[in-house]
Amino acid sequence: MNNRFMHRQVLILALAQAVFQTASVLVMTVGGLAGTQIASSAEWATLPIATMFLGTAITTFPASAWMAKFGRRSGLCSVRCWARLED
Repeated sequence: MNNRFMHRQVLILALAQAVFQTASVLVMTVGGLAGTQIASSAEWATLPIATMFLGTAITTFPASAWMAKFGRRSGLCSVRCWARLED
C-alpha cells in the first residue's frame, strides 16, 4: 500500500466519523425538542431516545457474539433480513 492511499483512507474515515458525530448530536437535540412538543409532560420528552440507546446497548453483545461465531457477512445479512421483516 502506498502512503498516498493510506492518507486518503484516513481522511475518508475521519470525515465519516465527523459526520456520524454531528448526526448523533442532532438526533439527541432534535429528538429532545420534538419530544417536548409532543409529550404530555416534559419528563417523557426524551423517552424515545433513551429507548433507542437502551436497545442498542442490549443488542450489541449478542450481535457481536453472533458475528464472532458466524462471521460479519452472516451477521449483517441476518440483520438486513430481520429489518426487512419489520417493514
